[in-house]
Amino acid sequence: MDFTYKCNQFLYPCMTITILDGESQGQPVFHAFVAREDKTILENCLRVFAQQYDTTNTCCFVVDKDMAEIAVIGTVFPGVPALLCHFHISQAVECYLKGKVSKTVADIVLDSFMNQVTT
Repeated sequence: MDFTYKCNQFLYPCMTITILDGESQGQPVFHAFVAREDKTILENCLRVFAQQYDTTNTCCFVVDKDMAEIAVIGTVFPGVPALLCHFHISQAVECYLKGKVSKTVADIVLDSFMNQVTT
């Protein structure tokens, strides 16, 4: 689940839910333009998604550390974990290390960190 910003004339964020199909390919299956990203709107979107699709096989959601998204997933899909996106994790680590250590050291730390995340 992710949002794209400023993609229409009203500058509303577009919520997209992507699933992995039987061949492990990402397929976007739900889009919603929303006026703002608050818990009520997010919850309504997820409830509509759950009504439209068979979500009994939902194993997890991948999010970008938005606490509102994580809370709403827990409400609408209790017991389904919200995992952090690897791209966003690596961005956060890179941002934290930037200027604190050399690029070479930062690359080594990032590689080591991401190996821990994926094991």
